[in-house]
Amino acid sequence: MIFSPAGEYIRSIGREGEGPGEFRRASDMFLTTDGNVAVMQRMPGKIVVLTPEGEPLDNFPVPEPEDGGMQMFAGGRLAGGHVVLNTNRFARNDAGFEMTFALIAVDATGAQTATYLTRSEKRDFANMVFDEKTGIGALVWNAGGDGRVYTSDDFDAYRIQVWNPDGTPHHVIEREYESRERSEEEMERSTPVIRIRRGNRAQSPEVKTSKTDRDVQQIIPREDGSVWVLSSKGAFDAGDGVVATFDVFDRDGQFARQVTINGEGSYRDDGFHIVKDRLYVVTGLRSARRAMFGGGEGGAEEEDTGEPMSVICYDLGPVVQTMK
Repeated sequence: MIFSPAGEYIRSIGREGEGPGEFRRASDMFLTTDGNVAVMQRMPGKIVVLTPEGEPLDNFPVPEPEDGGMQMFAGGRLAGGHVVLNTNRFARNDAGFEMTFALIAVDATGAQTATYLTRSEKRDFANMVFDEKTGIGALVWNAGGDGRVYTSDDFDAYRIQVWNPDGTPHHVIEREYESRERSEEEMERSTPVIRIRRGNRAQSPEVKTSKTDRDVQQIIPREDGSVWVLSSKGAFDAGDGVVATFDVFDRDGQFARQVTINGEGSYRDDGFHIVKDRLYVVTGLRSARRAMFGGGEGGAEEEDTGEPMSVICYDLGPVVQTMK
């Protein structure tokens, strides 16, 4: 859906399917260097490109797995003159399969230009375990307009590695932090329901859910070089009438201040996006994503009776001006 800066609906582009310009179960989207819209289909992985008017173009080229395994896309960002992709690759073996998670940069031709993180895990069908701290969603990352990449790959640490566009480390953002404990209800909501089907047989693997929330929930690099970080306490202990509290770091990674945004929004259920001097709250985005990918809540009945999604826009200009 495309809206004007004033929030007026203009049109919708793309549709569900497998033909040109079509996709299923989209996991993310980004704008290309020439202003087209790239929509990432998680599995089987492909990146569909549309013009802003909705005309289909050739799919965005991506590196193919050398072993011929299946590739999934969990996220993508335009970062300066290249695109950063979060990829998951699966290769079958006799006992199960091997998963390789990678955060890479590619140019407009699909050639890989940098590797920021990579990790492999082997899963045995006879003893399948999914750990929240090491699984697909364990990595939090983002990329800035200057090409730098920001990663947090330790569930229990307030630590962010900042990378140069070429994949070399630049500096680290750290802060002393006591992890936030989850309530019993939050534990239940955070436990996914996973089913693995092998032929006609379904398997329910063991799922390990953390008793604490992830320390770093979201990383938002800004045009002025600062970085806004949403911690677990800033996201989930906001209180009535507060959207969230962000930790703000300067361009050198030094803590500067906290910014509290008053209004409507809950990071447990809603999606947060900061673009220039605006915060966009997409209601129900995170809860809908959990339900779609096997979250511990949701379902057809809840989806049918839920409130329609909306986008709430907050002007951060007055706050940003006081920081200059």
